[in-house]
Amino acid sequence: MFPDPIFWDITLYEILFFLGLVAALVVFSIYTSKKGMPGTVQNFYLNLSIAAIAGGYLSAILFQAVYNFFETGVFEFAGITFLGGLIGGAAVFLGAYKLFAKDEDKKYFNIVLQAAPCGILLAHAIGRIGCFCAGCCYGIQTDSFLGVKFPDLPYKVFPTQLFESAFLFIMFAIASYLFFKNKSRNITLYLISYGVFRFLIEFIRGDYRGEFIISFLSPSQVWSALMIIAGIVLIACKKKI
Repeated sequence: MFPDPIFWDITLYEILFFLGLVAALVVFSIYTSKKGMPGTVQNFYLNLSIAAIAGGYLSAILFQAVYNFFETGVFEFAGITFLGGLIGGAAVFLGAYKLFAKDEDKKYFNIVLQAAPCGILLAHAIGRIGCFCAGCCYGIQTDSFLGVKFPDLPYKVFPTQLFESAFLFIMFAIASYLFFKNKSRNITLYLISYGVFRFLIEFIRGDYRGEFIISFLSPSQVWSALMIIAGIVLIACKKKI
């Protein structure tokens, strides 16, 4: 709960956001190196990852602007949404891969698919701590011992940011274990596990997130449901292969 700038105009949220991205790239680099990925191929995928991060950030802003439009009728660039960034980042990564990947790069694509969720989970876990520091993405009002009091709220709320961060750190550990055990399950694990968790935790989120397509679900619940469906489809397709 440190929303004020630490130095210049930089807040702890922005520092943790940046550290999360760096941690994701470091994890990706270390994990793929352990699997014997050549340096030139690794550099190709790291460049794609950096492009995906940039595209994902812009997508996160755009998605939130769309939500703002549904809520207020004004297309306003204010705030970001993680799932919007994830969708945009994945689209940029896969699009760039389709356009620029060479035969040598394609040989290691499955390793990339298994390493990427590890980096994403770690970055997101660190980023959610940043959300807690900023006082955003908080939960509903509670008198529970788990409740915390944010400066801008007159009552205690569930620290859903920390709940989510803890879940993401656990999933990072599990995904890392599966990666080094050569279990090709991380994409489906990520899509289904995070989709289910995010769908459920939205019920105790206290900040208003607008409406999108389905009025009784939050925008994140809509995308979470699609993530779960995508994970199930991937499992079904794999069984048929």
